[in-house]
Amino acid sequence: MHSLKNYLSSSRSIGQTAGDLDGLLLRYGTKPKIIVPGEKALALPREPDGLNGALSSGSAFSELPREFVTQGRLALIYEPTFVLPMIDPTADELLGMGVRAGDMRNENPRAICTGTVTQVNTGETFYGAARIVALENGVRMGKTLLLSVDDSWSRDREKAEERLLSLVQQANETVYIGPEGSDKKWRTLLALLGGSSDPAKLPPNWQRRMRLVAGLYQVNMDIRPNPENARTTIIAELKSRPPEGLLVWADWVAHPDPFLQAYTKARPGAYAELLGNSERSMDFDDHVSELQLHLRQLVSGEAPVKIGESETNWTYAKESILALVGPHFELTARAVAMLENNPYPKPDRMLNHMRKLEQLARHFHEASGSMGRRITDVAIERYGIEIALFDSALEEKTIEFSGKTLNPQPHVKVDDYKRPDSVGRIYFAIDQSTKSFVIDHIGLHDYV
Repeated sequence: MHSLKNYLSSSRSIGQTAGDLDGLLLRYGTKPKIIVPGEKALALPREPDGLNGALSSGSAFSELPREFVTQGRLALIYEPTFVLPMIDPTADELLGMGVRAGDMRNENPRAICTGTVTQVNTGETFYGAARIVALENGVRMGKTLLLSVDDSWSRDREKAEERLLSLVQQANETVYIGPEGSDKKWRTLLALLGGSSDPAKLPPNWQRRMRLVAGLYQVNMDIRPNPENARTTIIAELKSRPPEGLLVWADWVAHPDPFLQAYTKARPGAYAELLGNSERSMDFDDHVSELQLHLRQLVSGEAPVKIGESETNWTYAKESILALVGPHFELTARAVAMLENNPYPKPDRMLNHMRKLEQLARHFHEASGSMGRRITDVAIERYGIEIALFDSALEEKTIEFSGKTLNPQPHVKVDDYKRPDSVGRIYFAIDQSTKSFVIDHIGLHDYV
């Protein structure tokens, strides 16, 4: 019960909170419990006194309307589709909830992560996730006390995935990472991750955290630290037994091309990409966020394709890109002309990035240019595209559009660390007067 497949398996219907808590609890049976993978089941309260203040605690983030909050939290407690045991609460955390660890005799504190998808009576769907802190025998022997339900709710599935991503990395050591029971064989993503013994760069449990994130997407992550010390062996394996996907960590693998080339030759069209960016420093959380994007693409089938084998041609891509144009997202005559016979070999991938950039532009436009965070952060965390706002080679470059002089330094990195005939870029200017994006280059990394 700890993969996205479980999480999204079904939707719970909830209504507006009404009636007393005793009446609401009746629907969950006489002996409710949560089956916790790798641990014993957690008995749940059958009376209101076991819920303590858990139902009235504040949410970490919630788009769920107030009138549905109580029933939403009850669904997370009693009807979760996603369950994961977490690291036990600390003594300090328990003390903040009014429980002194030194006074406990038979009580057993536990933390679990739960998730569920709900549909309210207005027809809207909400994705919920929570960290629940429970005290077994906290009311009396055999009676569990719920101390906290730290829940978050979103209409956006990707936001909910990001919440689960942060919670999954706090999983207990009892969690088994891999297919269970009747699960089909998971995909294998071979990750040549280099690694570092410097604790300032990587946390001591970095490999486990990455495997936990991959497990969320039902992907087995085969991590090979310091691959350049075993280059010959790994390349031979990539040729003879190529996995479903390959990631090479650019920050610590000095020469990724031999690995990527051997793999793509052995398994044409499979997913092969770089993780990280050797040109700039990234902390570990950045790497985890980027890993999530790669996993989404791997499981959705959005893998790199061979030149000439794209299912989407540039004629279709052109029509689809021109349909994106609006007051928030405009194309110069130069950009429109580039859509004919474009030499970039993956029109479907370029179209996908243009659609995401248009969504970001709409967000920017509707927020009047103020999104509350850096535009680069919103781009990668919400829309899954990497944007650089500056290009030293283009500091002096300007374009003329609708009577205004604009600078087109900002660009989307569609691809990187590949041959010149495969590196994709979208260059655009940000028109602050209209809060719109003006696209001037769509294609290869040859903007001059």
